[in-house]
Amino acid sequence: MIKRSDKKQTNAVKPLVPSFAANPEGYKTTYQNNAINQLTRVNTKKDKPDKDAPAFQRKYSNENISILMKKAATELTPQVNQHLVYIMTRFFEQSNKEDSLEVDFTLKEYKADFGKKDSKSARKTLEKVFDDLTDLRFEYHGGNDKKKKDQPFTYLVPIPYAHYERGKAKVQFVPAFRDMLLNGTMLMYIHPLYFKLNPYREAVAQSILYEMAVNKRTNASNKSRQDHISIKSLLPKIHSLPSYEEVLSKDGAVTQKIIDPFNNALERLAKPEDGAFSDYYILDKNNKPLFDESRTDDVTYDDFINSYLFVQWKDYPEDVLKTVGDKKKAADKKSKKDMAAKQQ
Repeated sequence: MIKRSDKKQTNAVKPLVPSFAANPEGYKTTYQNNAINQLTRVNTKKDKPDKDAPAFQRKYSNENISILMKKAATELTPQVNQHLVYIMTRFFEQSNKEDSLEVDFTLKEYKADFGKKDSKSARKTLEKVFDDLTDLRFEYHGGNDKKKKDQPFTYLVPIPYAHYERGKAKVQFVPAFRDMLLNGTMLMYIHPLYFKLNPYREAVAQSILYEMAVNKRTNASNKSRQDHISIKSLLPKIHSLPSYEEVLSKDGAVTQKIIDPFNNALERLAKPEDGAFSDYYILDKNNKPLFDESRTDDVTYDDFINSYLFVQWKDYPEDVLKTVGDKKKAADKKSKKDMAAKQQ
């Protein structure tokens, strides 16, 4: 016999497909746009500084962004970028985002998210990263004012204040950066492995994981492109790898300096115990496995650069992405229809 309350539930409206308003199981939610993505690719320990820096400052440029740092000891490295993404995920999780410029988290939460066990080491890392982040200024001169999520801006200090004391970390955004996160970005899922990767030994894996997350999100309305990317477009975004020209100018060991580290990073990301990918493939321009065991000749750099990476994500919330993609398709279709009507 069905109780009255149970009967009500059987006739209830089915819940909507979950949106980016909550972290799905097994993933974190962060913010991304062209400016943020280009910032996270910079590695000041590898990238060469610009020669036109203002007095007593260092300047670095990447794609459409320019970065300024004053202190001699501060850097923008994979570790710093990893923490910037983490701070944005923590900001997303707050309920009062529109009315707050602050992000708070405890050392206990931080250690759990980064897989750290030693409190003293974790505190030192936070203190160093906070010093780096508060010295960072950057501007973005890509996009245009008509694009809501890709607007240029002049130099700003995204995080003017960050402090750790007595088991608690407090980070503060400038209003312009907070407003950009809320109104000028797209939300994106990032696998929690991103924060547990060692930013020194596993920086290549960190970059690949982030770029594949961006690729999946930005192709929400194009299922066929979500999970693959050309090696040619991916490699320049991984600043922890030397360029082909750099390697040739030294010892020419392209396989050892570029191809092997890239493959090792993918193996790490597909590790059965905690990987973000359940599998991956590198296919050549003829859609055949590039590193086939039956292959009799060596894989050249030309073979590698003209191949494609395909990944299979572990437990990615595909239903949410499909909903987002369908909405974009509908909006694009309406926009085209409205434009055609105006031209008549």
